[in-house]
Amino acid sequence: LVQVNAAGALPDAVLPLALDAARMAAALDPGSAAIQNNLGNVARRLGHADEAVAAARRATELAPDEPLYWANLARALEAAGDSAGAAQALARARSLEPTGLAYLAARGTLPAGPPYAEALARTCTVDFRCQATCPKSIIGQINLVTCEIANSSAQMACAAGEPYATSFSCAEELPEYGILIPGLNAGFSVAGPGFSFHAVVDGEGNVDVRVEAGVNVGPVGGYVRADGHFTPDGGASFDNFGGGARLSLGGSSAAANTASALGHPPAHIEVETVGGQPAQLNLETYNAGLISY
Repeated sequence: LVQVNAAGALPDAVLPLALDAARMAAALDPGSAAIQNNLGNVARRLGHADEAVAAARRATELAPDEPLYWANLARALEAAGDSAGAAQALARARSLEPTGLAYLAARGTLPAGPPYAEALARTCTVDFRCQATCPKSIIGQINLVTCEIANSSAQMACAAGEPYATSFSCAEELPEYGILIPGLNAGFSVAGPGFSFHAVVDGEGNVDVRVEAGVNVGPVGGYVRADGHFTPDGGASFDNFGGGARLSLGGSSAAANTASALGHPPAHIEVETVGGQPAQLNLETYNAGLISY
């Protein structure tokens, strides 16, 4: 079997041999989408329009979720003079993988005007669900505006036949360090000597928490940590178990001692491991990383 890539890049002299090989392979294994795709490509290159369309269409029937086969069907239909059908096949290829190589390569070899523009525009139903997914907090509403702008940009790119984004994450991330500010973040934090608890809640009832607890003896402290997650559909789960030790470099002032007791020393060296990963050596200030090794 002679393999033919999406562009049909084979020397013309071997195309008749490739066609014979593809026909024999299709006869031996008629249920192979890849073989039908190869047969369609070679037949198209040799000008056998009907055979090319039949083989390319059969490939899409056998593997309807493969964008490459729909892109090659579009090429075959255009070569056979069916631009309307080719436009529909190309639109299907893009709907399966908007930024995929199969669609982009085929789009560059097919006509740019009607009916392609109309077929591609009809498939554009970009919806990032910004109102439903962005948290109802200050940061969440800022993200909402950004989400709506991104949605409009994706819709315009889609209508123009260009690659476009298919989603936007409006979720607020659980901060690695520091505390949440009620009203600014959709959540809250509680901190006390040797203990901190952070929670983030999004607009769909999903909750992420981070808990850290430990003890300090002078400038040296040890701690353990874990993350928890809750979704209304999936229930609760826990991950990122870990811990470490800190050596405070912040001096002995009242402010430094208070911050250290809360687990946020002004400056410290830390050795930490999370989720079974190799330990890291970090230089941090108020738990904000400066250097990691």
